[in-house]
Amino acid sequence: MGFKARHTARRVLRAQGFAEEYPIDIFDICKNLGIETEKANIRALHGLSINCLGIRKIYYSRNLPVNRQRFTVAHELGHLLLGHAGIHFDQHQASTPRLERQANQFAAELLVPKIALSRIWHQHSVIRLAKMFQVSYDCMVLRLNELGCLHQVKM
Repeated sequence: MGFKARHTARRVLRAQGFAEEYPIDIFDICKNLGIETEKANIRALHGLSINCLGIRKIYYSRNLPVNRQRFTVAHELGHLLLGHAGIHFDQHQASTPRLERQANQFAAELLVPKIALSRIWHQHSVIRLAKMFQVSYDCMVLRLNELGCLHQVKM
């Protein structure tokens, strides 16, 4: 399950000419893919994506911190590119856990590419890495744990 999500994220990065520069510009990626993003005044949701009748659009809450907005947009982009048809709401309470996990795996790989993180993780603390990639501390901890190097990093 996770392989497809991570592979799709890596394919997107290659197609966008990723040159190990971070933070990844998720909004530029969406624009290049023809997917409109819009900041919305929604409080009950982090974001939502629409993939219906040829319309592909992502809405994200203006009430979230910037790093959470970025992850939300990447998560919703994952739904769109992984073929999760229809409308998806990011509420942190997934109605379809498998699809939500796939979208999270896609977002994590897109925003914190394994190839980039594996080259620099040992040079910085978790807090510094999270700031460099503009993701949450929790997201960075999960990525470092996936690489098997969390226990070696300065917290």
